[in-house]
This record gives sequence, C-alpha cells and structure tokens, in this order.
Amino acid sequence: MDLQDLSPTSEYERCATVHNTEEVCKALDVDIAKVEESLHDMVKNKNNAFDIFTDFLDKHKIKFDYYSGRG
Repeated sequence: MDLQDLSPTSEYERCATVHNTEEVCKALDVDIAKVEESLHDMVKNKNNAFDIFTDFLDKHKIKFDYYSGRG
C-alpha cells in the first residue's frame, strides 16, 4: 500500500509505502475489504492528504518506507 504526493506545484515527489496492511486495518478497525474506502474517506479532497496519511501512520506507530526526491 502506498501513497504518492505528485502535486504539480511541488518541486519534490514524496512517497510512503506500508508493507503491513494488517496494521492499517487494525488502526482503522476495518477488514481488508474496507481499508481502501476508509483511507479514501480520511483524505479525500484534502490538499494535505499525504501529510494526513503519514501522520496517521506515525500516530499508530505503523512502519513505512519514505521517499522524497525530484520526480
């Protein structure tokens, strides 16, 4: 599971990748079939969706790989 911040106004690309989706399901209290919908509801139509997602991961101590660099 990953989220990329590909804002056309940003000089940098950011990517967060979670390898243990079960931890995300547990934190959201949903099964795997509902995890995508729940995450979408959390960040939809928000300019800072990437930051909301990574803050959520940090808050729940969910490990993720992070990349930031020129796209």
